[in-house]
Amino acid sequence: MQSVARKPLQMMFVLFAVFSVVGVTLPRKAQAQAGPQPITGCTRIIQPGSYVAVNNIKATTTNLTQTDWGIPGCLVIAADFVTLDLGGFTLFGPGNGVYAVGVITGSYGYRGATVRSGEVTNFFIGVYLGSQIGSKGGGYVLEHVTAIGNSSTGIEVFTDGARVVGNVAISNGAQGFLILCPGVVAQNMAISNSSGEIVEWGSTCTNSENNPAP
Repeated sequence: MQSVARKPLQMMFVLFAVFSVVGVTLPRKAQAQAGPQPITGCTRIIQPGSYVAVNNIKATTTNLTQTDWGIPGCLVIAADFVTLDLGGFTLFGPGNGVYAVGVITGSYGYRGATVRSGEVTNFFIGVYLGSQIGSKGGGYVLEHVTAIGNSSTGIEVFTDGARVVGNVAISNGAQGFLILCPGVVAQNMAISNSSGEIVEWGSTCTNSENNPAP
């Protein structure tokens, strides 16, 4: 009886040895987590998660998405906890006086948006991250984004408790940066913007190494 009881265990060892020799991978219960979801054009993001642009994106009057702010956008963040990596690529706006934003939160109250690493040009506003003041929204992060040649503000971050770090605004038609305090504003640069370089509303922003200092 003892030798009979051992047969199933012995058979498992034999099968494992065979799979190892022929290169068969045994199935695993836990699957690897999927990476960031690719973005190839203007879109509305409606699920939390990580997203990355995989090419330059051209906005036209037909591929923009409307928002609750009354201004359409190319990349519209309409969910909590979204990380949007522009991947070093450029968002090109429609120009010609079209009222549109490159990257924008779609409504009041979204939480935890992060936008990073790319360029935005030829829109009315390059980037607008906003939430209702005093709401549960906000906590936004904007880093390493360049807004250049937009017809109004380059970058607006109008929310509670934002981090605006390492961005550049050049030759925009209004302010380079328009930021609501309190928040962290560090290592940003603004050059040749028509109505001010780094403009803060309110007080108690933590400022460090900006050029020029707000």
